[in-house]
Amino acid sequence: TVTSATAPVGGALAKDGAAAFARRFAAAFGLTSAHTLAVAGTTTLPDGEVVTRFQQTSGGLPVLGGQVVVTARGAKVQSAVGEASTLTPVTTKATVAAGTATATALARTAADLGIPAADLHAQDADLVLYDPALLGATGAAGLRPTWQVEITLPNGSEVATVLVDATGGDVRLLMSERQTAKSRLICDLASATGVNLNLYSAYACTPTSPLGQAPGARQEGEGATSVADVDLAYDMLGATYDFYRSNFKVDSYDGRGAQIQATVRACHSSCPFENAFWEGNQFVFGPGFVTDDVAAHEYTHAVTEHSAKLLYAYQSGAINEALSDIMGEFFDQATVFPGEVASPWLIGEELPPSTGVLRSMSDPNAYGQPYQVGGASWYRGAGDNGGVHYNSGVANWAAYKIATAIGNAKSAQLWWRVMHVLPSAADYAVLGAALTSSCTRLIGFHGITAANCASVAQAVTDARMTSAWQELGNTGVKKVEKCAAAGQPLTTVYFEGFEQHGAWTRTVASAWYDLPSAEVPYQYALGGKGSLNGWATSTAVNNATVVTPAIAVPAQGGTYLHFSSAMLDPSSNTGIGFAMSVNGTAWQVPNLPTLPAGTSFLTNLPQTKGYSDIRVDLSSLAGKSVKFRFAIHTPALGMDPLDWYLDNFHVYQCAARPAAPTGYAYLAPGQKGVIGGLSTAFVPAGQTLKHFELSYSPSVAGAPATMQPGQVVELSGVTSPQEVRVRAVTSTGATSDWTVLVMSSRPPLNCQTSAFLSFAACYPEKVLARR
Repeated sequence: TVTSATAPVGGALAKDGAAAFARRFAAAFGLTSAHTLAVAGTTTLPDGEVVTRFQQTSGGLPVLGGQVVVTARGAKVQSAVGEASTLTPVTTKATVAAGTATATALARTAADLGIPAADLHAQDADLVLYDPALLGATGAAGLRPTWQVEITLPNGSEVATVLVDATGGDVRLLMSERQTAKSRLICDLASATGVNLNLYSAYACTPTSPLGQAPGARQEGEGATSVADVDLAYDMLGATYDFYRSNFKVDSYDGRGAQIQATVRACHSSCPFENAFWEGNQFVFGPGFVTDDVAAHEYTHAVTEHSAKLLYAYQSGAINEALSDIMGEFFDQATVFPGEVASPWLIGEELPPSTGVLRSMSDPNAYGQPYQVGGASWYRGAGDNGGVHYNSGVANWAAYKIATAIGNAKSAQLWWRVMHVLPSAADYAVLGAALTSSCTRLIGFHGITAANCASVAQAVTDARMTSAWQELGNTGVKKVEKCAAAGQPLTTVYFEGFEQHGAWTRTVASAWYDLPSAEVPYQYALGGKGSLNGWATSTAVNNATVVTPAIAVPAQGGTYLHFSSAMLDPSSNTGIGFAMSVNGTAWQVPNLPTLPAGTSFLTNLPQTKGYSDIRVDLSSLAGKSVKFRFAIHTPALGMDPLDWYLDNFHVYQCAARPAAPTGYAYLAPGQKGVIGGLSTAFVPAGQTLKHFELSYSPSVAGAPATMQPGQVVELSGVTSPQEVRVRAVTSTGATSDWTVLVMSSRPPLNCQTSAFLSFAACYPEKVLARR
């Protein structure tokens, strides 16, 4: 049986993709006809390689520990590792009830770990298949149905995972998870002046740095010092760690147990230094700036860096700032320290009087911030990285509105999911869409209901977090729908999202960069992680070009090109030119219908403060082959470099079919499956929505084959995660693409953008698009 394979340098194990490789070589990893491999999640690495995890299943149940992990660059498979059970299940049916197994797991944990049973809580039991040999554990051989029960403390801290045989009821394995994961190191600069805080070495707090080895440093487990700021940082950063651990089950800000390092009483050229910051490695606080919401604010910056990776400029930077305020305030209201006076929805209320309150989430205008996109106090300048500390008021106010409507606990879970689905260049329209769609996906989890999601949608509308308001709030930005009707589905002719490096032909490598990469590690993308960056610091790269492959425009139907670009740092007399070549002829400036109306390619593409859309009607080129070219124009570069970004280059046709539906599905207590909230954003003119068609894998007895909009269906006897495929059907019989929902007892997270690979289960919503 194979457990790993690696391609030779420059070679590949296979050239037809991860899924085909997994199917072809499943037997080599020990799988038989009794087993299947299902995609459990994908992750794109910084170098462009994609890691796909395949979960071994049999009879619809996952095999505990049975996974094959395939790494590929494009369609070329580079490596594969995995372990799988070679056995056929003795049965896939549980004869011991989940509740009985849960009680057994609680009793065994209390006895073995010496914790009072009253202090323990059991999560919903999951039915899996367990083969002791796969984990190297002792016990009778066989692949048997087993209840997997997670045991926690009341604060959510994990205590143990218990495996209870689903046919005999005995405990097969107890895995204690009571390791000491929290690790802190706090250093003290003692308000020394003349320290250059622009140099990491001047304030570095590591176990081997001078500050980390100084007598005043406090390490994990050591007692209090005589320095208040040191002890406050130790306590508050530790409490913030606990807040994230108990609510979101993550180990430290990176999800991988990173040591929490901080330097307090830091001053720059003079004291006091009235600020605090996260700089990528550790936290730094000026004297008196260690307060609960400020500590949690900076901690959340670290979390954001390891999840959404929002670029710290313009609207994406404002959202970055707001996420830190929002999660910091949830922590502040949930955690009360001695002597603290409750001041909800104020940021920095406990800072020194010379600084005072920084912001109000309930009334942003009171501190010079807007509460609506483009509203009063909206910042349109280039200072403060495009107003990141000003325009954050919009998301802050929306969070306040949502929390007052549905409560902090539900709100925190909603914003946690949003943090992991936002692209790095998210603007407020993207945030608004992420809030509403994420809420729908969380219905049935954390107590979130459809009524709660209506409140979320209202807050999004009230804060103007929609595409319609983007042009008002963002100088130079134009938002253009891909089709005349919003939500109309597309048939893709060609798409490039720059998730793989090396796309398109380039004349000057030093002018075009793939983001992110080892050379340019940050992200600024509208979708996924990748984008193309045109960068010029001299006239030497004038007319450097990047060219698409030849694209065949369909002979029938209207065809369009839609792309998004951002000119974040333009210089005088510079820009990006756009041209096309038809059937191999000379390059020419397109003279085609465009949106925004009046767009001219005779001049450089417009300067923007965020991603702006352009749509070009290619219908007059039907049946022809077209290449497109972008060129850097730097005939007389000014003081600043040219800094331009391109993402989501899409050639497509607007389809005459309904849009793929959205909705929710989850497992409720008592082996009940719930499906609801089904809707479609578009139905073709002259047609009406007839119903939604459903199919199930594995099949569910008595499950409906169709549902109506607004209908909620409750299924009985659902004991394990179910894949539910849904599509819309119109009065003429036209059908949408299938949407795949996963009916699970675990809340969904988007694995493709999450840096936290330690999550126990990731079920991203998928649309099975037509090719």
